[in-house]
Amino acid sequence: MSGPPLNPPLPNSDSTPTTQIPNILKTLYFLSIELGRIQDLDDMLYQVIVRGRQDLGIDRMGIFLISEDGQDYQGIYGTNKDGIVHDARALRGKIANDSFFSALFNTTDRVAYRLDAPLYDGHEQVGVGWNTLTSMWHGDQIFGIFAADNLLNGTPLTSLMLEVLNLYGAMLGHLIARLRTEQALRINEENSRRFGENLRHLHEVTMQLSLLDDPADLYRQAIILGRTRLGFDRMGLFLMDKTTKEIVGTFGTDPKGEISDLRDYRLPISQHAGVAEMLESRKYAEIWPDVTLYEAGVPVGTGWNAIAILWDGDESIGWLACDSLIRGDAFTPQTLELLTLYGTTLGHLITRRRAEITRSEMVLEREKLQMMGTFVANISHDLKTPLSVLRNSLYLIDHSVDTVKNKQRMGVMQLQIDHLDHLIQDLLLISRLEYSLTLETTEVNLNHLFERAIQDILPSIEGKRLHLDVQLDPQLPPVRGAEQELYRAILNLIENAVNYTPSDGTIKVRCYADVDTVHIEVSDTGIGISGQDIKHIFDRYYRAETARATVHTGTGLGLSIVKRVVELHQGEIAVNSQIGEGTTFQILLPCAAVANF
Repeated sequence: MSGPPLNPPLPNSDSTPTTQIPNILKTLYFLSIELGRIQDLDDMLYQVIVRGRQDLGIDRMGIFLISEDGQDYQGIYGTNKDGIVHDARALRGKIANDSFFSALFNTTDRVAYRLDAPLYDGHEQVGVGWNTLTSMWHGDQIFGIFAADNLLNGTPLTSLMLEVLNLYGAMLGHLIARLRTEQALRINEENSRRFGENLRHLHEVTMQLSLLDDPADLYRQAIILGRTRLGFDRMGLFLMDKTTKEIVGTFGTDPKGEISDLRDYRLPISQHAGVAEMLESRKYAEIWPDVTLYEAGVPVGTGWNAIAILWDGDESIGWLACDSLIRGDAFTPQTLELLTLYGTTLGHLITRRRAEITRSEMVLEREKLQMMGTFVANISHDLKTPLSVLRNSLYLIDHSVDTVKNKQRMGVMQLQIDHLDHLIQDLLLISRLEYSLTLETTEVNLNHLFERAIQDILPSIEGKRLHLDVQLDPQLPPVRGAEQELYRAILNLIENAVNYTPSDGTIKVRCYADVDTVHIEVSDTGIGISGQDIKHIFDRYYRAETARATVHTGTGLGLSIVKRVVELHQGEIAVNSQIGEGTTFQILLPCAAVANF
Protein backbone atom coordinates (compact mmCIF):
# COMPACT_ATOMS: atom_id res chain seq x y z
CA MET A 1 0.00 0.00 0.00
CA SER A 2 1.53 3.31 -1.07
CA GLY A 3 1.57 6.43 1.11
CA PRO A 4 2.24 6.80 4.84
CA PRO A 5 2.15 3.57 6.86
CA LEU A 6 -1.04 2.56 8.62
CA ASN A 7 -1.20 2.79 12.44
CA PRO A 8 2.51 3.49 13.16
CA PRO A 9 3.73 3.97 16.78
CA LEU A 10 2.78 7.34 18.23
CA PRO A 11 5.50 9.63 19.62
CA ASN A 12 4.78 11.05 23.09
CA SER A 13 1.69 8.81 23.29
CA ASP A 14 1.57 9.06 27.10
CA SER A 15 1.94 12.83 27.36
CA THR A 16 -1.76 13.46 28.04
CA PRO A 17 -2.61 13.49 31.80
CA THR A 18 -4.85 10.58 32.77
CA THR A 19 -6.86 12.97 34.94
CA GLN A 20 -8.58 14.12 31.74
CA ILE A 21 -10.14 10.72 31.11
CA PRO A 22 -13.07 11.05 33.57
CA ASN A 23 -13.91 14.46 32.13
CA ILE A 24 -13.80 13.07 28.59
CA LEU A 25 -16.07 10.15 29.54
CA LYS A 26 -18.44 12.56 31.25
CA THR A 27 -18.46 14.76 28.14
CA LEU A 28 -19.19 11.73 25.93
CA TYR A 29 -22.01 10.70 28.25
CA PHE A 30 -23.78 14.05 28.14
CA LEU A 31 -23.03 14.40 24.43
CA SER A 32 -24.71 11.04 23.76
CA ILE A 33 -27.81 12.25 25.63
CA GLU A 34 -28.00 15.52 23.70
CA LEU A 35 -27.35 13.91 20.31
CA GLY A 36 -29.87 11.19 21.17
CA ARG A 37 -32.61 13.79 21.45
CA ILE A 38 -32.26 14.66 17.76
CA GLN A 39 -34.80 12.67 15.74
CA ASP A 40 -33.61 13.51 12.23
CA LEU A 41 -30.51 11.59 11.09
CA ASP A 42 -29.26 14.40 8.87
CA ASP A 43 -29.52 16.95 11.70
CA MET A 44 -27.79 14.60 14.10
CA LEU A 45 -24.83 14.01 11.76
CA TYR A 46 -24.39 17.76 11.38
CA GLN A 47 -24.24 18.13 15.15
CA VAL A 48 -21.78 15.21 15.38
CA ILE A 49 -19.20 17.41 13.66
CA VAL A 50 -20.10 20.64 15.46
CA ARG A 51 -20.13 19.06 18.94
CA GLY A 52 -17.19 16.75 18.24
CA ARG A 53 -15.01 19.75 17.50
CA GLN A 54 -16.52 21.91 20.23
CA ASP A 55 -16.81 19.42 23.12
CA LEU A 56 -14.18 16.78 22.34
CA GLY A 57 -11.51 18.99 20.82
CA ILE A 58 -11.40 17.15 17.52
CA ASP A 59 -9.85 19.37 14.84
CA ARG A 60 -11.41 18.81 11.40
CA MET A 61 -14.09 16.16 10.84
CA GLY A 62 -15.99 14.55 7.98
CA ILE A 63 -18.92 12.11 8.05
CA PHE A 64 -19.46 9.27 5.56
CA LEU A 65 -22.32 6.73 5.49
CA ILE A 66 -21.84 3.20 4.16
CA SER A 67 -24.30 1.51 1.79
CA GLU A 68 -26.24 -1.50 3.06
CA ASP A 69 -24.12 -3.89 1.00
CA GLY A 70 -20.90 -2.37 2.43
CA GLN A 71 -19.52 -1.56 -1.02
CA ASP A 72 -19.93 2.23 -1.28
CA TYR A 73 -19.38 5.34 0.83
CA GLN A 74 -21.32 8.61 0.64
CA GLY A 75 -20.15 11.91 2.13
CA ILE A 76 -22.65 13.79 4.32
CA TYR A 77 -20.92 16.70 6.10
CA GLY A 78 -17.32 17.84 6.36
CA THR A 79 -15.10 20.71 7.53
CA ASN A 80 -13.30 22.88 5.00
CA LYS A 81 -9.81 24.36 5.35
CA ASP A 82 -11.29 27.37 7.17
CA GLY A 83 -13.03 25.23 9.79
CA ILE A 84 -16.55 25.74 8.41
CA VAL A 85 -18.95 22.79 8.34
CA HIS A 86 -20.26 22.18 4.81
CA ASP A 87 -22.28 19.68 2.77
CA ALA A 88 -20.06 16.88 1.49
CA ARG A 89 -22.55 14.76 -0.44
CA ALA A 90 -20.52 15.22 -3.62
CA LEU A 91 -17.88 12.90 -2.12
CA ARG A 92 -18.77 9.33 -2.92
CA GLY A 93 -17.08 6.23 -4.24
CA LYS A 94 -16.27 2.56 -3.91
CA ILE A 95 -14.60 1.46 -0.70
CA ALA A 96 -12.47 -1.02 -2.63
CA ASN A 97 -11.01 1.84 -4.70
CA ASP A 98 -9.76 3.80 -1.65
CA SER A 99 -6.77 2.26 0.12
CA PHE A 100 -7.38 4.10 3.40
CA PHE A 101 -11.06 3.08 3.57
CA SER A 102 -10.17 -0.49 2.60
CA ALA A 103 -7.50 -0.62 5.30
CA LEU A 104 -10.04 0.25 7.99
CA PHE A 105 -12.40 -2.48 6.80
CA ASN A 106 -9.59 -5.01 6.66
CA THR A 107 -8.42 -4.47 10.24
CA THR A 108 -9.95 -5.56 13.51
CA ASP A 109 -9.30 -2.10 14.93
CA ARG A 110 -12.12 0.43 14.90
CA VAL A 111 -9.71 3.31 14.19
CA ALA A 112 -7.12 3.57 11.41
CA TYR A 113 -4.63 6.45 11.25
CA ARG A 114 -1.71 7.80 9.27
CA LEU A 115 0.97 10.31 10.23
CA ASP A 116 2.47 12.89 7.90
CA ALA A 117 -0.31 12.22 5.40
CA PRO A 118 -1.61 14.62 2.74
CA LEU A 119 -4.69 16.49 3.98
CA TYR A 120 -7.45 17.55 1.61
CA ASP A 121 -10.28 20.03 1.26
CA GLY A 122 -12.53 18.17 -1.17
CA HIS A 123 -10.12 16.92 -3.86
CA GLU A 124 -7.53 19.67 -3.24
CA GLN A 125 -4.53 18.99 -1.00
CA VAL A 126 -4.27 21.76 1.59
CA GLY A 127 -1.65 20.47 3.98
CA VAL A 128 0.15 17.57 5.68
CA GLY A 129 -0.57 16.04 9.07
CA TRP A 130 -2.22 13.09 10.74
CA ASN A 131 -5.62 11.84 9.68
CA THR A 132 -7.85 9.11 11.05
CA LEU A 133 -10.84 7.03 9.99
CA THR A 134 -13.14 5.77 12.75
CA SER A 135 -15.94 3.23 12.35
CA MET A 136 -19.39 4.21 13.55
CA TRP A 137 -20.43 0.73 14.55
CA HIS A 138 -23.01 -1.18 16.52
CA GLY A 139 -22.70 -4.89 17.09
CA ASP A 140 -21.06 -6.31 13.98
CA GLN A 141 -22.46 -3.69 11.60
CA ILE A 142 -20.65 -0.56 10.40
CA PHE A 143 -23.11 2.24 9.56
CA GLY A 144 -20.54 4.86 8.61
CA ILE A 145 -17.11 6.39 9.08
CA PHE A 146 -15.97 9.71 10.40
CA ALA A 147 -12.64 11.17 9.39
CA ALA A 148 -10.51 13.55 11.47
CA ASP A 149 -7.22 15.39 11.00
CA ASN A 150 -5.14 18.20 12.56
CA LEU A 151 -5.05 20.67 9.65
CA LEU A 152 -6.29 23.65 11.66
CA ASN A 153 -4.42 23.47 14.98
CA GLY A 154 -1.58 21.03 14.21
CA THR A 155 -2.00 19.19 17.53
CA PRO A 156 -0.09 15.87 17.61
CA LEU A 157 -2.11 12.65 17.62
CA THR A 158 -2.16 10.89 20.99
CA SER A 159 -3.35 7.51 22.17
CA LEU A 160 -5.97 9.31 24.26
CA MET A 161 -7.33 11.04 21.16
CA LEU A 162 -7.48 7.65 19.41
CA GLU A 163 -9.43 6.29 22.37
CA VAL A 164 -11.77 9.31 22.26
CA LEU A 165 -12.33 8.74 18.53
CA ASN A 166 -12.98 5.04 19.16
CA LEU A 167 -15.51 5.77 21.92
CA TYR A 168 -17.13 8.51 19.85
CA GLY A 169 -17.45 6.08 16.92
CA ALA A 170 -19.07 3.42 19.11
CA MET A 171 -21.45 5.98 20.59
CA LEU A 172 -22.38 7.31 17.14
CA GLY A 173 -22.89 3.79 15.80
CA HIS A 174 -25.30 3.10 18.65
CA LEU A 175 -27.14 6.39 18.07
CA ILE A 176 -27.40 5.79 14.31
CA ALA A 177 -28.67 2.23 14.87
CA ARG A 178 -31.26 3.48 17.37
CA LEU A 179 -32.29 6.40 15.17
CA ARG A 180 -32.65 4.20 12.12
CA THR A 181 -34.66 1.69 14.12
CA GLU A 182 -36.92 4.45 15.41
CA GLN A 183 -37.27 5.89 11.92
CA ALA A 184 -38.04 2.44 10.56
CA LEU A 185 -40.68 1.99 13.26
CA ARG A 186 -42.18 5.38 12.45
CA ILE A 187 -42.15 4.54 8.76
CA ASN A 188 -43.75 1.17 9.48
CA GLU A 189 -46.36 2.83 11.66
CA GLU A 190 -47.04 5.42 8.96
CA ASN A 191 -47.13 2.72 6.29
CA SER A 192 -49.50 0.68 8.46
CA ARG A 193 -51.71 3.73 8.96
CA ARG A 194 -51.67 4.51 5.25
CA PHE A 195 -52.27 0.88 4.35
CA GLY A 196 -55.21 0.72 6.75
CA GLU A 197 -56.52 3.92 5.21
CA ASN A 198 -56.00 2.47 1.73
CA LEU A 199 -57.87 -0.69 2.76
CA ARG A 200 -60.78 1.49 3.84
CA HIS A 201 -60.60 3.36 0.54
CA LEU A 202 -60.38 0.04 -1.31
CA HIS A 203 -63.56 -1.12 0.40
CA GLU A 204 -65.32 2.12 -0.58
CA VAL A 205 -64.03 1.84 -4.16
CA THR A 206 -65.21 -1.77 -4.33
CA MET A 207 -68.69 -0.72 -3.20
CA GLN A 208 -68.79 2.02 -5.84
CA LEU A 209 -67.61 -0.25 -8.63
CA SER A 210 -70.02 -3.03 -7.65
CA LEU A 211 -72.96 -0.70 -8.40
CA LEU A 212 -71.96 -0.27 -12.06
CA ASP A 213 -73.89 -2.38 -14.57
CA ASP A 214 -72.09 -1.42 -17.77
CA PRO A 215 -68.68 -3.17 -18.06
CA ALA A 216 -67.21 -0.14 -19.86
CA ASP A 217 -68.23 2.07 -16.93
CA LEU A 218 -66.65 -0.44 -14.54
CA TYR A 219 -63.34 -0.44 -16.43
CA ARG A 220 -63.24 3.37 -16.74
CA GLN A 221 -64.11 4.03 -13.11
CA ALA A 222 -61.56 1.41 -11.99
CA ILE A 223 -58.83 3.63 -13.45
CA ILE A 224 -60.30 6.91 -12.17
CA LEU A 225 -60.89 5.64 -8.62
CA GLY A 226 -57.56 3.82 -8.54
CA ARG A 227 -55.81 7.14 -9.08
CA THR A 228 -58.05 9.50 -7.09
CA ARG A 229 -58.91 7.27 -4.12
CA LEU A 230 -56.06 4.75 -3.89
CA GLY A 231 -53.23 7.08 -4.90
CA PHE A 232 -51.80 5.20 -7.88
CA ASP A 233 -49.95 7.21 -10.54
CA ARG A 234 -50.58 6.21 -14.17
CA MET A 235 -52.75 3.12 -14.67
CA GLY A 236 -54.07 0.79 -17.37
CA LEU A 237 -56.52 -2.13 -17.34
CA PHE A 238 -56.10 -4.91 -19.90
CA LEU A 239 -58.23 -8.03 -20.42
CA MET A 240 -57.51 -11.32 -22.13
CA ASP A 241 -59.39 -12.54 -25.18
CA LYS A 242 -59.07 -16.30 -24.76
CA THR A 243 -60.44 -16.95 -28.24
CA THR A 244 -57.77 -14.95 -30.08
CA LYS A 245 -55.15 -15.23 -27.29
CA GLU A 246 -54.76 -11.47 -27.35
CA ILE A 247 -54.59 -8.75 -24.76
CA VAL A 248 -57.35 -6.17 -25.23
CA GLY A 249 -57.15 -2.69 -23.73
CA THR A 250 -59.98 -1.02 -21.81
CA PHE A 251 -59.03 2.34 -20.28
CA GLY A 252 -55.82 3.88 -19.03
CA THR A 253 -54.03 7.14 -18.27
CA ASP A 254 -52.12 9.22 -20.82
CA PRO A 255 -48.80 10.97 -19.99
CA LYS A 256 -50.73 14.10 -18.93
CA GLY A 257 -52.83 12.17 -16.43
CA GLU A 258 -56.04 12.23 -18.49
CA ILE A 259 -58.22 9.14 -18.89
CA SER A 260 -57.55 7.44 -22.24
CA ASP A 261 -59.61 4.94 -24.24
CA LEU A 262 -57.52 1.84 -24.97
CA ARG A 263 -60.27 -0.34 -26.44
CA ASP A 264 -58.60 -0.37 -29.88
CA TYR A 265 -55.42 -1.82 -28.34
CA ARG A 266 -54.87 -5.50 -29.17
CA LEU A 267 -51.63 -7.45 -28.97
CA PRO A 268 -50.80 -11.17 -28.74
CA ILE A 269 -50.15 -12.29 -25.17
CA SER A 270 -46.88 -13.87 -26.32
CA GLN A 271 -45.46 -10.39 -27.03
CA HIS A 272 -45.81 -9.44 -23.35
CA ALA A 273 -42.80 -11.42 -22.13
CA GLY A 274 -42.93 -10.19 -18.53
CA VAL A 275 -46.61 -10.98 -18.17
CA ALA A 276 -46.25 -14.35 -19.87
CA GLU A 277 -43.56 -15.26 -17.32
CA MET A 278 -45.81 -14.14 -14.45
CA LEU A 279 -48.65 -16.29 -15.76
CA GLU A 280 -46.33 -19.25 -16.13
CA SER A 281 -45.04 -18.93 -12.56
CA ARG A 282 -48.50 -18.14 -11.13
CA LYS A 283 -47.41 -14.76 -9.71
CA TYR A 284 -49.98 -12.29 -8.47
CA ALA A 285 -47.88 -9.15 -8.94
CA GLU A 286 -44.44 -7.96 -9.98
CA ILE A 287 -42.53 -4.68 -9.74
CA TRP A 288 -39.72 -3.33 -11.95
CA PRO A 289 -37.58 -0.25 -11.14
CA ASP A 290 -35.95 2.00 -13.74
CA VAL A 291 -37.58 0.62 -16.88
CA THR A 292 -38.78 2.25 -20.11
CA LEU A 293 -42.39 3.42 -19.87
CA TYR A 294 -44.67 3.45 -22.92
CA GLU A 295 -47.79 5.13 -24.27
CA ALA A 296 -49.45 3.22 -27.13
CA GLY A 297 -46.17 1.43 -27.86
CA VAL A 298 -44.11 4.66 -27.91
CA PRO A 299 -41.46 5.27 -25.19
CA VAL A 300 -42.43 8.27 -23.03
CA GLY A 301 -39.95 8.04 -20.16
CA THR A 302 -38.39 5.81 -17.53
CA GLY A 303 -39.44 4.92 -14.01
CA TRP A 304 -41.11 2.28 -11.90
CA ASN A 305 -43.58 -0.17 -13.37
CA ALA A 306 -45.81 -2.73 -11.66
CA ILE A 307 -48.37 -5.29 -12.81
CA ALA A 308 -51.01 -7.22 -10.88
CA ILE A 309 -52.62 -10.23 -12.56
CA LEU A 310 -56.42 -10.46 -12.45
CA TRP A 311 -57.07 -14.10 -11.55
CA ASP A 312 -60.34 -15.97 -11.89
CA GLY A 313 -59.64 -19.18 -10.05
CA ASP A 314 -56.87 -20.91 -12.00
CA GLU A 315 -57.23 -18.69 -15.06
CA SER A 316 -56.18 -15.11 -15.64
CA ILE A 317 -58.67 -12.68 -17.13
CA GLY A 318 -56.21 -9.80 -17.56
CA TRP A 319 -53.95 -7.48 -15.64
CA LEU A 320 -53.80 -4.09 -13.95
CA ALA A 321 -50.70 -1.99 -14.63
CA CYS A 322 -49.35 1.16 -13.02
CA ASP A 323 -46.17 3.19 -13.37
CA SER A 324 -44.51 6.31 -11.94
CA LEU A 325 -44.35 8.42 -15.11
CA ILE A 326 -46.30 11.45 -13.86
CA ARG A 327 -45.25 11.89 -10.22
CA GLY A 328 -41.95 10.01 -10.36
CA ASP A 329 -42.35 8.49 -6.88
CA ALA A 330 -40.50 5.28 -6.11
CA PHE A 331 -42.74 2.27 -5.52
CA THR A 332 -42.71 0.60 -2.11
CA PRO A 333 -43.70 -2.90 -1.02
CA GLN A 334 -46.97 -1.32 0.15
CA THR A 335 -47.57 -0.06 -3.40
CA LEU A 336 -47.30 -3.60 -4.72
CA GLU A 337 -49.48 -5.02 -1.92
CA LEU A 338 -52.23 -2.48 -2.60
CA LEU A 339 -52.00 -3.06 -6.36
CA THR A 340 -52.27 -6.81 -5.76
CA LEU A 341 -55.38 -6.36 -3.60
CA TYR A 342 -56.92 -3.99 -6.13
CA GLY A 343 -56.18 -6.40 -8.97
CA THR A 344 -57.75 -9.26 -7.02
CA THR A 345 -60.80 -7.09 -6.29
CA LEU A 346 -61.20 -6.10 -9.93
CA GLY A 347 -60.79 -9.72 -10.99
CA HIS A 348 -63.70 -10.72 -8.75
CA LEU A 349 -65.85 -7.75 -9.85
CA ILE A 350 -65.25 -8.34 -13.56
CA THR A 351 -65.87 -12.07 -13.23
CA ARG A 352 -69.08 -11.46 -11.29
CA ARG A 353 -70.24 -8.84 -13.79
CA ARG A 354 -69.61 -11.23 -16.68
CA ALA A 355 -71.56 -13.94 -14.89
CA GLU A 356 -74.44 -11.51 -14.30
CA ILE A 357 -74.43 -10.52 -17.97
CA THR A 358 -74.41 -14.17 -19.02
CA ARG A 359 -77.26 -14.91 -16.62
CA SER A 360 -79.22 -11.89 -17.88
CA GLU A 361 -78.64 -12.98 -21.47
CA MET A 362 -79.88 -16.47 -20.61
CA VAL A 363 -82.96 -15.02 -18.91
CA LEU A 364 -83.55 -12.75 -21.89
CA GLU A 365 -83.12 -15.63 -24.29
CA ARG A 366 -85.55 -17.72 -22.25
CA GLU A 367 -88.05 -14.85 -22.30
CA LYS A 368 -87.58 -14.54 -26.05
CA LEU A 369 -88.23 -18.25 -26.46
CA GLN A 370 -91.33 -17.95 -24.30
CA MET A 371 -92.53 -14.96 -26.31
CA MET A 372 -91.76 -16.82 -29.51
CA GLY A 373 -93.81 -19.75 -28.25
CA THR A 374 -96.66 -17.38 -27.41
CA PHE A 375 -96.28 -15.76 -30.82
CA VAL A 376 -96.41 -19.10 -32.61
CA ALA A 377 -99.52 -20.01 -30.64
CA ASN A 378 -101.11 -16.63 -31.41
CA ILE A 379 -100.18 -16.68 -35.07
CA SER A 380 -101.47 -20.23 -35.36
CA HIS A 381 -104.76 -19.11 -33.83
CA ASP A 382 -104.88 -15.99 -36.02
CA LEU A 383 -104.29 -18.09 -39.11
CA LYS A 384 -106.56 -20.95 -38.12
CA THR A 385 -109.59 -18.81 -37.26
CA PRO A 386 -109.90 -16.92 -40.58
CA LEU A 387 -109.07 -20.06 -42.54
CA SER A 388 -111.87 -21.91 -40.75
CA VAL A 389 -114.26 -19.04 -41.50
CA LEU A 390 -113.18 -19.02 -45.14
CA ARG A 391 -113.57 -22.78 -45.42
CA ASN A 392 -117.04 -22.75 -43.83
CA SER A 393 -118.15 -19.79 -45.92
CA LEU A 394 -116.99 -21.44 -49.13
CA TYR A 395 -118.84 -24.62 -48.18
CA LEU A 396 -122.05 -22.72 -47.46
CA ILE A 397 -121.81 -20.70 -50.67
CA ASP A 398 -121.21 -23.87 -52.62
CA HIS A 399 -124.31 -25.49 -51.11
CA SER A 400 -126.64 -22.49 -51.09
CA VAL A 401 -128.59 -20.66 -53.79
CA ASP A 402 -129.59 -17.78 -51.50
CA THR A 403 -127.77 -14.87 -53.17
CA VAL A 404 -128.41 -12.47 -50.29
CA LYS A 405 -126.85 -14.76 -47.70
CA ASN A 406 -124.06 -15.68 -50.07
CA LYS A 407 -123.27 -12.00 -50.50
CA GLN A 408 -123.12 -11.60 -46.71
CA ARG A 409 -120.87 -14.64 -46.51
CA MET A 410 -118.57 -13.12 -49.14
CA GLY A 411 -118.36 -9.96 -47.04
CA VAL A 412 -117.30 -12.05 -44.05
CA MET A 413 -114.73 -13.77 -46.24
CA GLN A 414 -113.35 -10.39 -47.33
CA LEU A 415 -112.95 -9.32 -43.69
CA GLN A 416 -110.99 -12.49 -42.94
CA ILE A 417 -108.84 -12.00 -46.02
CA ASP A 418 -108.13 -8.42 -44.89
CA HIS A 419 -107.21 -9.75 -41.46
CA LEU A 420 -104.80 -12.27 -42.98
CA ASP A 421 -103.33 -9.60 -45.22
CA HIS A 422 -102.80 -7.28 -42.23
CA LEU A 423 -101.12 -10.10 -40.33
CA ILE A 424 -98.82 -10.96 -43.20
CA GLN A 425 -97.96 -7.30 -43.76
CA ASP A 426 -97.00 -6.96 -40.08
CA LEU A 427 -94.72 -9.99 -40.31
CA LEU A 428 -93.06 -8.76 -43.49
CA LEU A 429 -92.70 -5.22 -42.14
CA ILE A 430 -91.11 -6.16 -38.81
CA SER A 431 -88.69 -8.45 -40.64
CA ARG A 432 -87.73 -5.68 -43.06
CA LEU A 433 -87.41 -3.03 -40.35
CA GLU A 434 -85.24 -5.27 -38.19
CA TYR A 435 -82.43 -5.22 -40.75
CA SER A 436 -82.92 -1.69 -42.08
CA LEU A 437 -80.43 0.97 -41.07
CA THR A 438 -81.77 3.68 -43.38
CA LEU A 439 -84.98 4.34 -45.29
CA GLU A 440 -85.79 5.81 -48.68
CA THR A 441 -87.41 9.07 -47.66
CA THR A 442 -89.48 11.90 -49.06
CA GLU A 443 -91.32 14.82 -47.53
CA VAL A 444 -94.47 13.44 -45.91
CA ASN A 445 -97.67 15.23 -44.83
CA LEU A 446 -98.68 13.46 -41.62
CA ASN A 447 -102.20 14.95 -41.73
CA HIS A 448 -102.88 12.96 -44.89
CA LEU A 449 -101.62 9.77 -43.26
CA PHE A 450 -103.88 10.30 -40.23
CA GLU A 451 -106.89 10.92 -42.44
CA ARG A 452 -106.15 7.78 -44.42
CA ALA A 453 -105.61 5.63 -41.31
CA ILE A 454 -108.80 6.92 -39.66
CA GLN A 455 -110.77 6.20 -42.81
CA ASP A 456 -109.41 2.65 -42.97
CA ILE A 457 -110.27 1.88 -39.33
CA LEU A 458 -113.53 3.86 -39.17
CA PRO A 459 -115.75 0.73 -39.44
CA SER A 460 -114.18 -0.69 -36.28
CA ILE A 461 -114.61 2.66 -34.49
CA GLU A 462 -118.26 2.88 -35.46
CA GLY A 463 -118.84 -0.79 -34.62
CA LYS A 464 -117.78 -0.14 -30.99
CA ARG A 465 -119.61 3.22 -30.85
CA LEU A 466 -116.36 4.99 -29.91
CA HIS A 467 -116.11 8.78 -29.79
CA LEU A 468 -113.28 10.04 -31.99
CA ASP A 469 -111.71 13.46 -31.33
CA VAL A 470 -109.24 14.45 -34.07
CA GLN A 471 -107.16 17.66 -33.90
CA LEU A 472 -104.77 18.06 -36.85
CA ASP A 473 -102.81 21.28 -37.27
CA PRO A 474 -103.63 22.62 -40.76
CA GLN A 475 -100.23 24.39 -40.81
CA LEU A 476 -98.35 21.21 -39.89
CA PRO A 477 -94.89 21.21 -41.55
CA PRO A 478 -93.88 18.07 -43.42
CA VAL A 479 -91.53 15.47 -41.99
CA ARG A 480 -88.92 13.53 -43.91
CA GLY A 481 -89.63 9.84 -43.90
CA ALA A 482 -90.82 6.65 -45.53
CA GLU A 483 -94.52 7.26 -46.15
CA GLN A 484 -95.75 3.66 -46.04
CA GLU A 485 -93.84 2.86 -42.83
CA LEU A 486 -95.13 6.03 -41.14
CA TYR A 487 -98.66 5.16 -42.22
CA ARG A 488 -98.33 1.68 -40.72
CA ALA A 489 -97.05 3.15 -37.41
CA ILE A 490 -99.99 5.61 -37.23
CA LEU A 491 -102.50 2.91 -38.14
CA ASN A 492 -101.08 0.54 -35.50
CA LEU A 493 -101.33 3.21 -32.79
CA ILE A 494 -104.96 4.05 -33.59
CA GLU A 495 -105.83 0.37 -34.03
CA ASN A 496 -104.26 -0.39 -30.63
CA ALA A 497 -106.44 2.30 -29.03
CA VAL A 498 -109.57 0.93 -30.73
CA ASN A 499 -108.83 -2.66 -29.68
CA TYR A 500 -108.40 -1.89 -25.98
CA THR A 501 -111.04 0.80 -25.47
CA PRO A 502 -114.48 -0.48 -24.36
CA SER A 503 -117.64 0.51 -26.26
CA ASP A 504 -118.70 4.16 -25.88
CA GLY A 505 -115.14 5.13 -24.94
CA THR A 506 -113.15 8.00 -26.40
CA ILE A 507 -110.07 8.14 -28.63
CA LYS A 508 -108.20 11.41 -29.14
CA VAL A 509 -105.74 12.07 -31.93
CA ARG A 510 -103.56 15.20 -31.99
CA CYS A 511 -100.82 16.28 -34.37
CA TYR A 512 -99.09 19.65 -34.08
CA ALA A 513 -95.69 21.32 -34.51
CA ASP A 514 -93.46 22.98 -31.92
CA VAL A 515 -90.48 24.87 -33.40
CA ASP A 516 -88.69 22.13 -35.42
CA THR A 517 -90.49 19.09 -33.97
CA VAL A 518 -93.79 17.42 -34.87
CA HIS A 519 -95.77 16.05 -31.91
CA ILE A 520 -98.14 13.09 -32.29
CA GLU A 521 -100.47 12.03 -29.47
CA VAL A 522 -102.92 9.12 -29.50
CA SER A 523 -104.85 8.67 -26.25
CA ASP A 524 -107.77 6.51 -25.20
CA THR A 525 -110.01 5.74 -22.24
CA GLY A 526 -109.23 2.04 -22.43
CA ILE A 527 -108.16 -0.64 -20.00
CA GLY A 528 -104.71 0.88 -19.35
CA ILE A 529 -101.33 -0.79 -18.92
CA SER A 530 -99.72 -1.85 -15.63
CA GLY A 531 -96.32 -0.57 -14.56
CA GLN A 532 -94.87 -4.05 -14.96
CA ASP A 533 -96.23 -4.48 -18.49
CA ILE A 534 -95.40 -0.97 -19.69
CA LYS A 535 -91.68 -1.83 -19.60
CA HIS A 536 -92.23 -4.56 -22.21
CA ILE A 537 -94.98 -3.28 -24.50
CA PHE A 538 -92.51 -2.39 -27.25
CA ASP A 539 -90.90 -5.84 -27.11
CA ARG A 540 -91.63 -8.03 -30.07
CA TYR A 541 -94.37 -10.67 -29.51
CA TYR A 542 -95.17 -9.26 -26.06
CA ARG A 543 -98.83 -9.10 -25.01
CA ALA A 544 -99.93 -8.28 -21.47
CA GLU A 545 -102.29 -10.64 -19.64
CA THR A 546 -105.02 -7.98 -19.60
CA ALA A 547 -104.55 -7.45 -23.34
CA ARG A 548 -104.92 -11.16 -24.09
CA ALA A 549 -108.03 -11.30 -21.92
CA THR A 550 -109.56 -8.33 -23.76
CA VAL A 551 -108.56 -9.15 -27.36
CA HIS A 552 -108.00 -12.82 -28.05
CA THR A 553 -106.27 -12.33 -31.40
CA GLY A 554 -103.01 -10.47 -31.93
CA THR A 555 -99.34 -11.17 -32.52
CA GLY A 556 -97.68 -8.63 -30.23
CA LEU A 557 -95.96 -7.00 -33.20
CA GLY A 558 -97.95 -3.79 -33.57
CA LEU A 559 -96.21 -1.58 -31.01
CA SER A 560 -92.76 -3.00 -31.74
CA ILE A 561 -93.32 -1.92 -35.36
CA VAL A 562 -94.30 1.56 -34.17
CA LYS A 563 -91.16 1.91 -32.05
CA ARG A 564 -88.83 0.68 -34.80
CA VAL A 565 -90.37 3.05 -37.35
CA VAL A 566 -89.96 5.98 -34.95
CA GLU A 567 -86.31 5.06 -34.28
CA LEU A 568 -85.52 4.86 -37.99
CA HIS A 569 -86.95 8.39 -38.36
CA GLN A 570 -84.70 9.70 -35.54
CA GLY A 571 -87.74 10.19 -33.35
CA GLU A 572 -88.75 9.41 -29.79
CA ILE A 573 -91.73 7.55 -28.38
CA ALA A 574 -93.12 7.55 -24.84
CA VAL A 575 -96.17 6.11 -23.13
CA ASN A 576 -98.16 7.05 -20.03
CA SER A 577 -100.95 4.88 -18.68
CA GLN A 578 -103.23 4.30 -15.72
CA ILE A 579 -105.04 1.01 -15.16
CA GLY A 580 -108.75 1.47 -15.84
CA GLU A 581 -108.33 5.07 -17.04
CA GLY A 582 -106.53 4.84 -20.36
CA THR A 583 -103.26 5.25 -22.22
CA THR A 584 -101.48 8.02 -24.11
CA PHE A 585 -98.74 7.46 -26.68
CA GLN A 586 -96.53 10.42 -27.59
CA ILE A 587 -94.22 10.56 -30.60
CA LEU A 588 -91.71 13.28 -31.50
CA LEU A 589 -90.40 13.50 -35.07
CA PRO A 590 -87.99 16.08 -36.53
CA CYS A 591 -89.43 18.38 -39.18
CA ALA A 592 -88.14 17.86 -42.72
CA ALA A 593 -86.18 21.13 -42.48
CA VAL A 594 -83.91 19.79 -39.71
CA ALA A 595 -83.91 16.04 -40.41
CA ASN A 596 -80.41 14.81 -41.31
CA PHE A 597 -80.99 11.32 -42.65
